[in-house]
Amino acid sequence: MQLTEDEILNQIVLNENAYFYSNPDQVNLSRFLITNLFIKISREKIGNYLLRAINKEIIIDEQSFNYSICIFRYTVIPSILEEHLDNWEEMKLAYIFIIDFKDYVMMIRRNVGKLREFLEKFDPIDYKVLSTLYVDEDTLIEKLNMQNMNVSDRAMRQKSLESLNLQQNLSPLGTSNYVVNNMRVKNDEEKTSLSLNTSRINKFGKKCSIKEISKWGFLQVQKLRTHAERETFLSIFSESIDFKDHRHDLMPIAILFIFSKLYEDLEQNVIHETRIVLDDGNQRQINLIKHVTKVETLLQIINHNTVGLTTYDIQNPYVNDLEVRMNEKSISVRSQKLKNIILFKDNGRIQNLVDYINSSNQFIVNFDNCELIYTNRKLFKDNRLLGNIDNFLKIFIPNPQLQNANSEKGTFSATSTNFTPFISF
Repeated sequence: MQLTEDEILNQIVLNENAYFYSNPDQVNLSRFLITNLFIKISREKIGNYLLRAINKEIIIDEQSFNYSICIFRYTVIPSILEEHLDNWEEMKLAYIFIIDFKDYVMMIRRNVGKLREFLEKFDPIDYKVLSTLYVDEDTLIEKLNMQNMNVSDRAMRQKSLESLNLQQNLSPLGTSNYVVNNMRVKNDEEKTSLSLNTSRINKFGKKCSIKEISKWGFLQVQKLRTHAERETFLSIFSESIDFKDHRHDLMPIAILFIFSKLYEDLEQNVIHETRIVLDDGNQRQINLIKHVTKVETLLQIINHNTVGLTTYDIQNPYVNDLEVRMNEKSISVRSQKLKNIILFKDNGRIQNLVDYINSSNQFIVNFDNCELIYTNRKLFKDNRLLGNIDNFLKIFIPNPQLQNANSEKGTFSATSTNFTPFISF
């Protein structure tokens, strides 16, 4: 017996693990827009859609919202094969779930690509907001993954720290030179993981129905709507500032490529093969590590002493068309030669190296203002101790005997050689 759409929807369960985006321009997620998106992401699907629902109404707390969902199958060549063999295809499942909260959009996805054009219509959640959304005085910060702003070849690039509560044993000294990428927090008995560079919120727990996951998403949106900026433990790290407000005053002078995610994806076989497209259109395998390690050092950006340019050349002896591009909301790298390097992933998707570097943001850009750096699609400023005085003062223990003190040095004259003896009150 064939199930109806509603019966299938009732069988779907998802983790409370979603990407959130603000919609400041009130982009209309029309049926036309969603239909074209689903067509674009599913061009390689096998057979009919397993499930496809567009702008289906859902009621949450007496409010009406629309959600869309698309699930389909596709086949890939197994990573153990170099070429296609008949009957050796591997079947994969891909899905995307989108709910429109008008001023915010929530998305859950797996094995889905070709989303860049769609996501550019929205803004990721602001770093300052997401980093403090789940943090208050009683929060236990269990894990932090941090990236160093220092681009020296000898600097420690990244740190990952874990404890029952890092607020109790992490010194604030030196942390202003680090950017937090990911964090895990505990509030009461609830654990939440936050990816600050991808705008993702992941609540640890059981899988939920479409109705339950939509209600959870609505709760996150309500938190975002009512969130007030405040000082927290995370204020001791680098301060995020608005890239768009400073874009026209920025002059890039150097770039450092950081390929830690690339190495991790290769190690875990997420990327199982790399090839280069030759001039005649044929492809051959290459050892990608051998090539990228050559540019894992600070590279000069030729800026011609001009602020406000759109593109700048990256000086290096290996790729003569490598550029930095200053976009309206972000910075990206460009190179037609690197676009000819293709990464084959375990989910069957392929991606050129330039798109991979930009999507995972594996670089740091320095400017003529040494306090500023760009990474993870955001602009950061080293706030030194001025941004975390409250946390710095926590290391001092107040002495109750000083409560009635009315002088720092006591009574003294020009001929005094000692301070006034301390008198206990």
